[in-house]
Parts: sequence; C-alpha cells; structure tokens
Amino acid sequence: MKRLLSLMVIAIILVSTTSVAAKPVFEDALSFVKESKGVSDDIKDVSLALMALVSTEGKTVEDLSGYIDDYTGFLLDSQNPDGGWGRTKGQASDVISTSYAVIALSYTLSHYPSGSEMYQPVESAADSGVDYLVGAFNGEAWGYVPGTASAFYPSVMAIWALGSMGYRYEGSYVVPSGVEYVEGVDSYGGFPDYMVEGLKLMAYHAVGYIPSDLDERLGEIKGLLLGGELKPSERAFLTYLVVLYEDINFDTAKILVSLEDARHTDPTYWADEPTFLNSDTKIVEASAYATLALSVGADKISETQENPFRSSCEMLRSLQNEDGGWSYAQGFPSNEKATYYALRALKLCYFRDPSIERGIEWMKGRLPVDAAYSKELGQIYPPHIYTILALAEFGELSEEEKTEQIELIKSLKRKDGEWGSFLGPQPLDTALAIKALLALGVSPDDPDVKAAKNWLLSISNGGWGTYVRTKYYSSMLSSNVPTTLEVLEALLPISTKNELEGHVQWLLAQRLEDGSWPMIKENVFHGVVLYEGVKSLEMTIRVTQLLKEFGYNFDDDTLKLVEESRKESVPDLALSTIYLSNFKFIPKTNLYDVTRLLGEEKFTVVYTDGRKTDAEAVSADLLRYFDANASVEAFDSFEDGNYIVLADYSDFNLDDYNPYLSVSIENGMLNVEGRAYYTENSILLIPGKYENGYVLFVLYEPATSSAVRTLFDSGLIKYLKGDAIVVQFHDNGDGVAEVRELTADIVG
Repeated sequence: MKRLLSLMVIAIILVSTTSVAAKPVFEDALSFVKESKGVSDDIKDVSLALMALVSTEGKTVEDLSGYIDDYTGFLLDSQNPDGGWGRTKGQASDVISTSYAVIALSYTLSHYPSGSEMYQPVESAADSGVDYLVGAFNGEAWGYVPGTASAFYPSVMAIWALGSMGYRYEGSYVVPSGVEYVEGVDSYGGFPDYMVEGLKLMAYHAVGYIPSDLDERLGEIKGLLLGGELKPSERAFLTYLVVLYEDINFDTAKILVSLEDARHTDPTYWADEPTFLNSDTKIVEASAYATLALSVGADKISETQENPFRSSCEMLRSLQNEDGGWSYAQGFPSNEKATYYALRALKLCYFRDPSIERGIEWMKGRLPVDAAYSKELGQIYPPHIYTILALAEFGELSEEEKTEQIELIKSLKRKDGEWGSFLGPQPLDTALAIKALLALGVSPDDPDVKAAKNWLLSISNGGWGTYVRTKYYSSMLSSNVPTTLEVLEALLPISTKNELEGHVQWLLAQRLEDGSWPMIKENVFHGVVLYEGVKSLEMTIRVTQLLKEFGYNFDDDTLKLVEESRKESVPDLALSTIYLSNFKFIPKTNLYDVTRLLGEEKFTVVYTDGRKTDAEAVSADLLRYFDANASVEAFDSFEDGNYIVLADYSDFNLDDYNPYLSVSIENGMLNVEGRAYYTENSILLIPGKYENGYVLFVLYEPATSSAVRTLFDSGLIKYLKGDAIVVQFHDNGDGVAEVRELTADIVG
C-alpha cells in the first residue's frame, strides 16, 4: 500500500491539474523552450531546447512538430563543411558545440520516420558530426578543437555525443580511452566538483560504462539535490541525470518537486539570475534540462505503473531472433511452435507491429520446408502444422496454398480419419490434422474430419496418450495431459460437451495441489509411483482456458501462478501474455495513438442508430485532412483494422477497450474521471484497443450531431491528444454548431 501511495503522490507531482484539464508541469516550461531560439541562438542552447522538445512530444496537447522542424533546420543550416559546429552559426567548429548538436540530432532521429523527407538529412548531418569528433580525437581524449591538448569539458561531451549515436564502451577504441582520461579528472576550472562528477556520469550513461562505485556516486548527487544549495541550471542538469539512472521513488519524487520549486517567479522558465539582461542567466540551458528531467520522470511513472500484460508483451517482442522467428529459449534456433504462440500473443499486444510482420515472413519461409519434410516422413510433422495454423490465422495463405496444404495433410492419413506413425494411428497426430484442416477452411462435416472425431472418441473414455494397435489387440498407454489437451482443443469446435465430458473429468483429476497441471501427474507401475509430475505453466494456462468452455473457472489460482511463475520458455511467456489479455490488461492508449494512424492504416467509420449522415460527413473529413479513404458501415462487429465509432453513450462497454478511464452515465450526466457533464450537449472522444486494431469512440446523443460534424469538419481532430476529450457544445440557440461554440476538456 505504501508503494501505491508513493506512486499516486508522484503522479500528482508530475501531472498537476489546473482548471479542469490535467496539465503537465513541463507544458509550462515548453511555452518558453519552444520560443527560446529567440533568446539565444548558441548551438548549445538550440541543441538543448531541441532535445527538450523531442523528449516532450506526445505528452502535451500542442503539436510540437513545427518547432522541432524549425530547430532541426537551424542546426542543419549551421553545420560547417568539416562536419562540425561552432559556438554560433558561421563560427569555426569546436568539439563542445559539435557534441551538443550531435546529441540533439540523435534525439531528432527518433522523431522523423525512416524514409521521411527530413530523416536522411538529419542522419547525414549527425554522421558527419560523428566523423568530426572521431577525427578530433588526439589519441588520449579531446581538446577544444582538433589537434589540441586534452581537456575535460570537450572530452566528456564528445563521449556523451558518441554514445548518443551508438558508440559503446565495449568495442570502441576512442571511448574507453576518453573515459579513462575523464575519470582521472577530479576538478576543472569553472565547474563545481559536483558538476564535474555529474558530467562524467552523464557521459558514462550514454556509452554504457558502469563504474564500480556508481551507487555511491549517484547517492552523493542525490543528497546534494535533496539538501544542497544549487543554481537552477545545476539542479536541472543533475535532476535529469538522476532520473535517467533511477526509477521513480520517493527520493526522486522529492528531487523533482525541488526542481519545480526552483522555477523563477514566472512558471515558464528556470534561470540562475532573474533577468534576461544578464548573459549568465543560463535560462535556456536550465529550462531545457528541467523539461528533459520532468519528461523522463513522466516516462518513468508510466513504466512503473505498467501492467503485467504490457510488460509481458515487451519481453516477448525482445526475444525475437534476428531471422524473425522465436526459439524455445533465447540463444537457440527459431522453431515453429514458439513462433506460432508468440505471434498469437503479439497480435493481442500490437496492431501489425514490425515484429509480427517479421515473424510472419519467417513462417512463410518455413512452410515449403516443413511441407517437404512432412512428405518425406509420410506423416504429420508438428512444426508444419504450427506453420499452417499461424499463417491461416493471419490470413497469409492464398486459396491455392490452402488447397495444396489440405491435399498434403489428407495424403498423410493412414486410413480414413486416422493419422499416425510407425506405431499406428496416434491421437496427437490426428488432433493436429483436425486443427490444421479446420484452420484451412475444411468443413466440420468433411468425411475425414468426422471420421477422425469418431475414431478419437472411440478409443478412450478418459484422456489420450500414445496408442498401440497390433494385429491382436489395441491399447491406450498411460494418458497424458499434453496429448489430451491437444485432442480436446481439436474436438471442441466439432463436438458436444457431453461427448467430451469423460475426458474433461480425467483432465480435472490431473490437477496438482498447487492448482497447476503437469505434463503427467504420476507414473505408477504395479502400485509403485515411479514419477510425480511437476507444474507446467504452458499446460496450466491451456487447460484453464479450455475448461472455461465447460463451466470450470480456475482463474484465481492460475492468474496467481502466471504472475509468480518463472517463464521457462517462449511458449510459456506467449501463453501467459494471451492469458493476461483476458483480464483487460489492455495497452494504455492515447488519442494520439489513434489519430497518428489516420492516413497510414485502414480505418472504417461505423455508426449505430440514426448516425449514418454523421458517419458519412466524418468519412469525407478524413479524406480531406488525412487522405484516408474510410468506408462507412452500420456497426456489426470489430473484425480487422481500425475504427472510428459514432454511437450513443450506452452502446458499448468501454472497459472492454479502455479500462484505464472511469466513465459512467447516470441521470443524464456523463462522468469522466470524476468530472460531470450534461450528456445533452457533450461529446466524448475516447480511444481504445481490441485485438486487431485501435478504436476511436465518438459518443454523443443525436441532438449533438451538428457539433460532431463541426468538430471533424474543422480539422481539430488532427491536433487531439490526451487520454480522452470531452467536447461541449454551447448552442447560441440556432441548433447549428460553430467552432467558436465548442469547448473541450482534455483528460490526461
């Protein structure tokens, strides 16, 4: 509980509320930073301001892209032919100014999409700056300009700049030598000792160098921030350093509060002296570092409050191999089963994330290889089946390919409805064949599917395992959970629950005392227990999900196991991700997450009763402002792609798509995060997500349709950000909405 309260306090610190809409502290700072080029055109100041702008992008209501373009363009125009930058435009290049410019451009590379008009010039300028810095290395460290003796400030900045462009302590010649030099510097003229130390740690963070006494050194800086006398520029820089290194905790929260308190009487900037006329105010430097610190702090809060579903998604994505597939464990070759489950999980996490595309491409490459091996074996090859299941689920098989795979699977049967190996027909092989055939579009009434079902039900009343059939007898060897589960998953879509009840009871009996399921509960020979099973996370999750179909709910125990158990394999992690998605651990979405996709991804405008005309108008506006050719349909269901939904407040359960906001309707009042509005003149725009894409809900009563059309017709949708927005229509009496009659409260 103390941890939760701390996080709540921190959230209040970083997201202070003014009037009705939540407004981050750094939004005030940005009002100065975005105009600071008019205060100082020093390359250092412009670079720091640009870093602050990029870091804060997406965290404010205002679109900062124009300012980012302006500041980036200034740096590009100010670069000298030798690849470096001087103190101001037109001055000779020096290491310090070049370092600041390179660091800023490395930030900007994350702003411009690869392949965009600005990306290549920025990348080229940053690379040229790196070439200048590498060329200025004197064999030990860096001087102020190439060919001069080593000095602390240019050396520490060059290390920071090279680190921002991917240089690391390991695997580089210039970086370790530079680190060794600056580590030996204890004091430097013009810098307090604590700023010397702070600059060192900033550079080390950039190149991944971890000194053995890092905790002690950071602790001294934190102590100074918590109780020392510092100039605002020093406090801002050191706060930024600390929040880069550390998660949000009570100490870092107090440090951030101290930074906020250090603002000048004007809340929009920090300065060492309260006047613009003093050349030593460091007003841009202080304000930029303060904005960076608060922005990173806000990011850290988001990470700290991350739900287990999102964390699981990120971990799964990070385990993808270079070839696009996933292996059972990191460091091993990709395999089809692990990739199948990983793709199914990531489909719930992200909408067509690049990692999904790469995984699908890997599976496409495996299909002909696995199919050929199935032919060679003359029997079901499980990796081949998992490849089919994945590609079919993602709609990546043509009709010709489906027909080819159906024919291949049917050619592998031993006789009608039976697939197996040299041991004879096997339940596992037959179940996998059923799964693949159904995924490929074969009807449940297909003779082979029906025969397979009948054979499986005929050979056992309580689970399945390895099946032996000879000329004289047939026998089911000890049933096991994996085979039984595979068969039940295959039969569930084509059987009645009564037909499967005996096997369900057998599966229930395999549950261990801790609430989990093993591969095999126990192995008994002549009354002697030879083996006792241990829990399998994969089996536990799959069994729990299957048994829900039969009315058995073990979610309380299984959720605890999922949260506490170590994920031994990629299938464990992927299935845990899929399972957690059932608990509405939906990735948190912002309005910007949806609007940024307009014009890039497929969108459909759907509507409920009485809103067709509004939907058609919205579709036309999307075409006009985003070049998005969005079709218009009456709502039926969410199938694939992204949607803008025009509906009444009561038409959808918003928790299914966005559980992070509290929204309710009562007695004609709309309540959003504790704020009340009359439904008769309000429009709620709230983003959401489902397994195949994003949704923007536009909820309103029919009497407000004029305001909905005006909202979209005005183009305001291009600039909407925040967790949600409540637009209110203040009618002048003519019933026709004008832009000036609309006001909005931004939530989050």
